[in-house]
Amino acid sequence: HMLRKKEVIDILSSDDEFLSAQEEEIEDDAKENSVNATRKTKSQYQACAKLLITSGPHEGDVFELAQNECDEVVIGRKPNQERKRTRSKVILFWTLSKDESISASHATLKLSVSKYSSSAVSFSIADINSTNGVLVNDRLISKPRQIFPGDRVTLGVTTFLFQRG
Repeated sequence: HMLRKKEVIDILSSDDEFLSAQEEEIEDDAKENSVNATRKTKSQYQACAKLLITSGPHEGDVFELAQNECDEVVIGRKPNQERKRTRSKVILFWTLSKDESISASHATLKLSVSKYSSSAVSFSIADINSTNGVLVNDRLISKPRQIFPGDRVTLGVTTFLFQRG
């Protein structure tokens, strides 16, 4: 019959067995392919920056950042999640828990999109009063500094190579 406005129908009652079998299959596939599922989800965004960890306890890890994913990334051993609630910006948190020389909230990576062209994106890194500071190309920074492809950023004993996506 034709549905009337605000009419509710129960679409699950006739196919309960089929749906539960299908759900089990999906659940099994998700368990087997959890890494692939994560990669597929991340690939939906076009990465505009990558930080490849080249030394330290997290060596080999890669952080990717999509242009529309956030305005700022807080990097640290246990990044302070409170920052998320105190700003109107979208903030991500990257955790480097294995490096004891990194402060809980060590640095921020900020993404700036040009007001003239949405494809013109720049990045800057800043120290958040960390114990061991932030180095860019082996130089300690005292204020936010723009970073470019090929720059090496060091937090604690962890070094990143900054690349464009």
